Amino acid sequence: MDRLLMNRVLVVIVNYYTEQDVYDQVMPFRDTGIHFMIVDNGSRQKATLAALNTLSNASVACSPGNLGYLNGAFFGIKTAVSTGTLPDWVLISNPDIAFTGEFFEKLSRIDGSRFAMVAPRLVSGRTGKDQNPYMLDRPDRKNLERLVQIHRWPFLANLYRLGREIAHELRIPLPKPDVEPGGSIYAPHGACMVLAYAFLKRFHTLRYPAFLFCEELFLAEQARRFNRAVVYRPDLEVFHKEHRTTSIFRSRELVEYHREALVYYLKTYARDWPQE
Repeated sequence: MDRLLMNRVLVVIVNYYTEQDVYDQVMPFRDTGIHFMIVDNGSRQKATLAALNTLSNASVACSPGNLGYLNGAFFGIKTAVSTGTLPDWVLISNPDIAFTGEFFEKLSRIDGSRFAMVAPRLVSGRTGKDQNPYMLDRPDRKNLERLVQIHRWPFLANLYRLGREIAHELRIPLPKPDVEPGGSIYAPHGACMVLAYAFLKRFHTLRYPAFLFCEELFLAEQARRFNRAVVYRPDLEVFHKEHRTTSIFRSRELVEYHREALVYYLKTYARDWPQE
């Protein structure tokens, strides 16, 4: 691995009681030029995080409470930048993502000045299929409104999730956007979002108004705002183990977080879309 090229990449991992997964993600790249910023939103295995913090290319930042996924990542990015880390690419990663050296080599050679995000080939550990592109176009307004109604009741929301999980486990194909490699899409899968730092610098403030969910849609709208492309790059491959920090059946609190994120997105970005 070319150490100078690797210095161009920052990986931000948001931990919430997933210390072993974080450890497994970082250790194959210990003492390389890739820098890992681990944001601790909540942990039990403090010794595991402490061990990672001793590595030359890893830092642990304890957030002031549970900030959620995207705001936790933003906290990590700001912390890294304040210490002098100025990467070309920032990866916001679930702890259950597995990278390869080849992935980082290829990414570090891409000029990110024209892009907001790239969506890698995200191989599902359960189905073996690519989870990208996540969305080719903006979501349908009526579907969003339907999802908001479904998420008013935890029972309906969990029934909806169960139906999608059954289809997933049975490998029943769900509608999937078709796009050529290198083609533009609307949004990548949120488990591993690869952002150009030149795009992130355009934010006046790194803050997501919701707590959890719909993070990729928020970032997709920022890309539209700044006229930066989101592209699908299947030559960049990562593996998604699909361990969950939340179970299939969500609590009332998590269902409400999802509803709030949907309502925020609908009111902020979809209010002026034409009715179909």
